[in-house]
Amino acid sequence: MMQNYHIFAIIILIACGMVSCSSAQDGITGPAWVSISSVPSGATASVDGSPVGNTPVNNYQVSSGSHFWGLSKPGYVLVQQDFSIESGEHKSLSYTMEPLNPTTTRTTYPTTYPTFTTYPTTPPSGRGSIYATSTPTGAAIYLNGQFQGYSPLQMTNLKATTYTVLARLEGYSDYSAYVTVYNSQESTFYAPMQQSPVHHDYGYISISSSPSGAQAYVDGTYRGTTPITVSQYPGVRTVLVKMAGYYDYSQQVSVVAYGTSYVSATLSPVSQSGSILVSTSPPGVNIYLDGNYRGQTDSSGNYQLQNVASGTHSVKASKSGYYDSVSTVNVISGAQAYLQVVLVPIGIQPTTVVTTSPASGTGALSISSTPSAAEIYVDNAYRGYTPATISDLTTGVHSVMVRLAGYSDAKTDAQVSAGQTTPVVLQMAPLPTQTKSGLELSLVLVPAMLAGLACIFRRRVFK
Repeated sequence: MMQNYHIFAIIILIACGMVSCSSAQDGITGPAWVSISSVPSGATASVDGSPVGNTPVNNYQVSSGSHFWGLSKPGYVLVQQDFSIESGEHKSLSYTMEPLNPTTTRTTYPTTYPTFTTYPTTPPSGRGSIYATSTPTGAAIYLNGQFQGYSPLQMTNLKATTYTVLARLEGYSDYSAYVTVYNSQESTFYAPMQQSPVHHDYGYISISSSPSGAQAYVDGTYRGTTPITVSQYPGVRTVLVKMAGYYDYSQQVSVVAYGTSYVSATLSPVSQSGSILVSTSPPGVNIYLDGNYRGQTDSSGNYQLQNVASGTHSVKASKSGYYDSVSTVNVISGAQAYLQVVLVPIGIQPTTVVTTSPASGTGALSISSTPSAAEIYVDNAYRGYTPATISDLTTGVHSVMVRLAGYSDAKTDAQVSAGQTTPVVLQMAPLPTQTKSGLELSLVLVPAMLAGLACIFRRRVFK
């Protein structure tokens, strides 16, 4: 009889171990992917407080679970929101950013500082806010390095965490402090600015253009019209020169203390450009040119992209509830290219049809996969879902990859010939999965072993 009890104890221990192992296996998490877009585009996107690039950001890998994401752009209200994602899921996050209150926003560095009156409001539930003031008023306020506006300034809808707030005013030393935001509460930041008659750490940027009278921006902040010399802290700065009827001019310069860096921008007129007529079904589709939001197709499904530089461009069509479509269009100076896109509702097998005006020296790839509805990447650039025809590709060899959750990536190289469409068919292999989890196996084996043990006891008793 004691031997039977020993057998029974061993079986129970084995069953418990199997359940424990299965529970540990069931808790394993896997990768997931998010795509982040904003209106306007070009905002700095972050996930869990770490920058991931400027919008639109496509297929950024995260772990499954709960996260928070944010958007920041000079002149717009900071955005921070929570999201949850499951293993293998592809999630799109989008937000239309709100401009800062015009009564507390400046587009140039002021020479005199009027008194602003801004009354703080109650922060929304579940979020907090920071009310920033300074003496004197009119200091530029930065939150975690991102410009927000000029003091006094209220920054709302902030996630509960600790931020670095900095106040900067020409003629004064910078003032910074850590500010902790709590849910449904308002935190305050006050900067008693100390005057600095001589700024030994300043450098200068002399900006000129041909023609003159262009708008000059430094690190995204408008500084005046050319020719102009502006003071700037040392470091690598991005100078942007803009003028209506001309292409933008951008240059990075290194600013050193006491020194002057020079930017001379020769602006090119947009006469050497063409246009793209985009027709979509359904209408009301958002159109992006080279990643930048340009507008929405009208009730007839048409949108004209004008003053597009000659050459190859990427056009993205996006609408909520539909798969995105990304096409490559070749623009010829003085001519109009045509792009027709039929968006497919999410949940229906995509059969994207894309046609563009033919261009000399280009061809196309007709890409399909088994199973279908896989993401397409040509030369590592996302191009839509299978099956799809990618037009206006330059002649030569291109790398093609398809990706679908639950399957191994399939890759190949494809030769594109001028004026021809090359078929590409890729077979995707499913990732290995367990047919039965450890827990399911335990639920089958444990009752069977207990039943066998009961039979042993019954035989011993009745003997």
